[in-house]
Amino acid sequence: MSRSQELKEIEKIAKRLESPDKEERIAAVKDMEYKRRASTVRHLLHVAAFDKEYSVREAAQHLLEKNLPYYEWPRVAIPVLADALKYPNENYRAMAVKALGWTRKEAAVKHILTMLDDYEKDVRYSAVGALENIKTPSSIPHLAKRLRKDEYVPVRNAAAYALGRIGDAKGIPPLVRALKRDENGVVRRHAVEALRSIGMANDYKEANRVVPHIARALRDREAAVQAGAIESFQNLKPRKAIPHLLVVMKDKKVGKLATGPLGEIIAHHEREGLSYPHRKAWRLVKPYFNKNRLGEWEEEPQVVFNAYQAALKGKITEKNARLYVKQLRALKGSLK
Repeated sequence: MSRSQELKEIEKIAKRLESPDKEERIAAVKDMEYKRRASTVRHLLHVAAFDKEYSVREAAQHLLEKNLPYYEWPRVAIPVLADALKYPNENYRAMAVKALGWTRKEAAVKHILTMLDDYEKDVRYSAVGALENIKTPSSIPHLAKRLRKDEYVPVRNAAAYALGRIGDAKGIPPLVRALKRDENGVVRRHAVEALRSIGMANDYKEANRVVPHIARALRDREAAVQAGAIESFQNLKPRKAIPHLLVVMKDKKVGKLATGPLGEIIAHHEREGLSYPHRKAWRLVKPYFNKNRLGEWEEEPQVVFNAYQAALKGKITEKNARLYVKQLRALKGSLK
């Protein structure tokens, strides 16, 4: 099929996109899939942004997201989408910048960056998400600025998440700053989770860099942030987390959440040379802690903490371990 013939066919399909029948419009969107032309991108972008039916908009968005990274699509789409960023309607700009992210090409980054200072918060949010899709380290300073300065909480959340998804250690400083200074607990929780993602994406040395910062989040004033830090240690399983989790077990709000992760971390390092006293202490007391029917820890944190400390000090032996833990439980975690 010649170029002119294909363009005529695209325009025929485009007329069906104006049909009052929703199913006909969805069928027309699907028929656009193999028409890799600039006009195809324009029509799909318009439908994705403006169609009155959610299912039709979703079909257009799905087709763009599915195809934009492949074949000739990025080459023909990026100039069209970059031009769409000048459109006065914020929904259209937001959809265009989101689609630039779907190309997953570094050539799109320079266009996306222009939208990070857009006056509409939804456009800025979409721009941050687009950078997260492309995952280029060159965008880290720009994401850090959004995390630091944007007044809209979802944009700061998205910036923290994007820094974690990129996985580069250069993203650690802005996340630590957010963890210390951001007034919103949800943003701080996202910062903790992003630090965990960076730790998991890098080697052992880089992973250990995030441990003290996650440990600081265990002392956060909001329980959700503390819980995020505990969950992060559970995923990372760093040996250095053990003393921090022991301390947080005394916290009335989240102490109970630390019991299971502590056991997992100790078990993980048993084969990797965890010091013998810690290993022996945990093995002595672990069998006598309460679990639910699913095998999840539900022992009181104070009982776990004091039993573990007593075992380290030699007060618990194999003969008295069961009774010692039982007495701690009866006396709410404290033996006078």
